[in-house]
Amino acid sequence: MTDKTELDSSLLDLPLPHLTKATIANEYWAYQHQDQHLNSRDLDLQSFWTYYNKECARALHNGGRYVALRSHRDVVDCIRKLKSGMLRHDIKEELRGKLTAPHENEDEMLENSIDLAASLLLMMSFSSFAYGFSGRSHLRWSHGSLESFVSAYFDPGAAQAKENVKMEKIFTARNLCRIAGLEIVWTDNLVDHLRLIDDDQRVHIFHHASFLCAQQQRFAILHGHSMCESADLSLQYRLSTTQRSRG
Repeated sequence: MTDKTELDSSLLDLPLPHLTKATIANEYWAYQHQDQHLNSRDLDLQSFWTYYNKECARALHNGGRYVALRSHRDVVDCIRKLKSGMLRHDIKEELRGKLTAPHENEDEMLENSIDLAASLLLMMSFSSFAYGFSGRSHLRWSHGSLESFVSAYFDPGAAQAKENVKMEKIFTARNLCRIAGLEIVWTDNLVDHLRLIDDDQRVHIFHHASFLCAQQQRFAILHGHSMCESADLSLQYRLSTTQRSRG
């Protein structure tokens, strides 16, 4: 069992200790902190931890009245449920059973807790958090398992798949500026990848190469659903073969 001191600190305690990061990473990808390679590739997940800390701080806004998760262990426990294929309703009821006091906004807290864990697991925004404005697109997952929802989201369907046009390798993020005249907006929300804004003059590009590489190799939800390929495992991504509208 994980030593209590590794995960039971507050989500707001910074900086995040190396051992805590390693324990969380192992829950995500069965990635041991002693091994600095994943499939023979060096992974720099520092940008992911920046995202992790930012999302936790955002979720615990206003004293944490909008979420039930308080510690890294709470997050890890919820992530285990998500990865096991539990239905959203069942996860919600298990979280409800762990509440130590009644809350007027209990349902909101539980729903936001599940959304936070899913967002931290996939770097995809699952909640709008009505009390704030992030400017990001977000997914509305209300029932079923996370895997079934995400798989359906990434599957363009047979009809759309036939219309896909494969783009040449020249279409990298760098060349979007030079050839298409588009301005790149780097995003840490996979839902916004390839989203055009400002009269189609700017395009969002998800740039967390190491995270995406780890997810696609270790987590079945994203395996085979490649949103983009990394040209050099840094910040330059090729355009994927599909563009979908996102809400």
